Amino acid sequence: LDVDGRLQKVVRVGTDSLRYKIDLALAKHEQVIVRNDMGNHDELLSQMLSMILAAYYEKEKRVNIDTSPNHYWYYEFGKNLFGTTHGDTVKIEALGEIMAFDQPEAWGRTTFRNWFTGHIHHKKVQEFKGCQVESFNTLAARDAWHHRSGYRSKRNMQSIVYHKDYGEQERHTISIEEIIDNEFPRV
Repeated sequence: LDVDGRLQKVVRVGTDSLRYKIDLALAKHEQVIVRNDMGNHDELLSQMLSMILAAYYEKEKRVNIDTSPNHYWYYEFGKNLFGTTHGDTVKIEALGEIMAFDQPEAWGRTTFRNWFTGHIHHKKVQEFKGCQVESFNTLAARDAWHHRSGYRSKRNMQSIVYHKDYGEQERHTISIEEIIDNEFPRV
């Protein structure tokens, strides 16, 4: 993707943005887990960002920054099993089988199994045997290649609330327009 400015500026904005979100989450939650999935546009930068955040929050025991280079990440919460991957290296239809293979014990303990991906940059939900796969919009502006190629997906971010025993409970969406209008302050 195109970026605005030098690498140092990009890293600073990314670091500040995630610190802002982590600090907001710390004000409300006992534990904050951060995972930056590597994607086809930022495999190295996403890992570097995770390493910077891990060093920054090293003494904060309530924050866990995952620095694993694995393209698949899993988290079990009650009867929920979540998997994340960028989605550029795998067929969406295969994710259920991958989750069952990688996490057989968790698969057996859970009822609600969800994959979250982002590669396609538009909202899409598919149900497969044993799990649901959901792709999300992006907050990023279109770069030159995506603009020339005709991509015009919405720009927004979602927060999904899960109950440990009953799965998804509610969803909140914020558009890029609302984010820009409120000009959230830097931490």
